[in-house]
Amino acid sequence: MPVIRLLNPDEPPIIHQSQVQFGQRLMDVDLPEGLPEYDEIIEELHGYVDVFLGRAESPLASPYLAMAEVATAFLSRAYELEMLIYEGEQNESIDGGRSSKDPYHKLRTGALASFISMAKRLADLGSRRLTQEQLLSDQRRDSGEAL
Repeated sequence: MPVIRLLNPDEPPIIHQSQVQFGQRLMDVDLPEGLPEYDEIIEELHGYVDVFLGRAESPLASPYLAMAEVATAFLSRAYELEMLIYEGEQNESIDGGRSSKDPYHKLRTGALASFISMAKRLADLGSRRLTQEQLLSDQRRDSGEAL
């Protein structure tokens, strides 16, 4: 499974509001599927962190929705990975014991847990930014300013 490509160089980033706010999909961020090899997951998570920290471009170019949408998409992917690891522990294809040396178990209790915490905070921040922008927009409209 290939590592996520945050921006396809052959396609422009999503900019027009009909592509973001009114898209046909629940999330307009393309994400990989399934539980790839451990090293691929690490690379995938590092790609997401690079976007969060501004070292890589966001897959969405909306000034208002980017943080909330992207953080929520990445958080959802992290939860999917966590769920798949839990399933593997349940069906015993992944060793999930307390003293487990299985890399997936260590990932779930280490780097993945840290990433989930980071993504939650950024999704919350993105939500607060949307709320603040809505309040400012309402104030401008109420005062008669042009939007």
